[in-house]
Amino acid sequence: MSHVIVAGGGIGGLSTAIALIRRGHEVTVLERTTQLTAIGAGIGLQCNALRDLHLCDEILAAGMPIERYEYVDTLGRAITGWPQGEIRRKLGQPTVVAHRAELQAALLAALPRDVIRLGARCTGYHDNGTGIAVAIEGGATVYGDLLVGADGLRSVVREQLLGDEPPRYAGWITWRGIAELSVAEFPLGLARQSLGRGRSFGTWHIGEGRIYWVATLRMAEGADDDPAIRKQRVLAAFGGLHDPVGEVIRATPADAILSDEIYDRPPGERMELGARRAARRRGPSDDAGDRPGRRPGDHRRRRTRRRACHRGRPARPVRPRGGVGGLRGAPHRPDHRHHQRGLVQQRHAPLGTA
Repeated sequence: MSHVIVAGGGIGGLSTAIALIRRGHEVTVLERTTQLTAIGAGIGLQCNALRDLHLCDEILAAGMPIERYEYVDTLGRAITGWPQGEIRRKLGQPTVVAHRAELQAALLAALPRDVIRLGARCTGYHDNGTGIAVAIEGGATVYGDLLVGADGLRSVVREQLLGDEPPRYAGWITWRGIAELSVAEFPLGLARQSLGRGRSFGTWHIGEGRIYWVATLRMAEGADDDPAIRKQRVLAAFGGLHDPVGEVIRATPADAILSDEIYDRPPGERMELGARRAARRRGPSDDAGDRPGRRPGDHRRRRTRRRACHRGRPARPVRPRGGVGGLRGAPHRPDHRHHQRGLVQQRHAPLGTA
């Protein structure tokens, strides 16, 4: 059993802690705030998230499952859509949208009380070769075998690990809100995204007669800094869309509309510490997957082919799972140039904007 330290007590940190504890690990969550307050608006959880968290009943009680998802243009004309409810019945788990505060409460209820340390802001860490020492603001130190950085966009853990520059502005602003409203144009179970040039507007039911909405707009950095006119700005940009978008915005209290600028980061070369140390604890067959062009089990496939040839019969062609270039069923050709080209493409692939 390992002692895992999780920096950050948000939804990501709490979910990580639940998964690790279920695997038998000791976990300590370091949260910088002195109390976990209910913040945010809505959040969607796909069926695999509910399955892995083992909290389906609790989250279903707090949110609303999606039966149909659709994309429309700004006039409400259909672009595409799919029956999410059928996927639910096929996979056995729903896709649910819930209030962040209610999801956070469900996650907290699934954790032992002594797992979370409040008022413990991570300021850095030290890897001594056998474990991790995490420094906490005020002078305290927490020792463990593994550190998980879940401390947000401006992560202290990530900055030390990668030497990151500040996040880059993606050119978008998002407004979020929750309206208590029931309208015939937006029935229960429907999720809808309205797409336009340089803007989008999404609506989801989150239970108890509430509609969660998100609006995104191309805007210069720092342009939306006046909460007093925020609602008027959202209405000016989106009030003319198809029904019931304007009605949803007007039904949202002005002081409850949240505004966030969207930032992202270039993809990092590596996102782990101590990978070589972990590799030494594994056997040579397990380590094969860490080298370019090699996958776990390749040594067994090569040995099988050699034996077949030595017995005087032709070797059976091997079709690895991924093949070359990601083509399923393609014959294995250990050409180093293919692997190098694939690595370069992955390394420099642009990060998509959420």
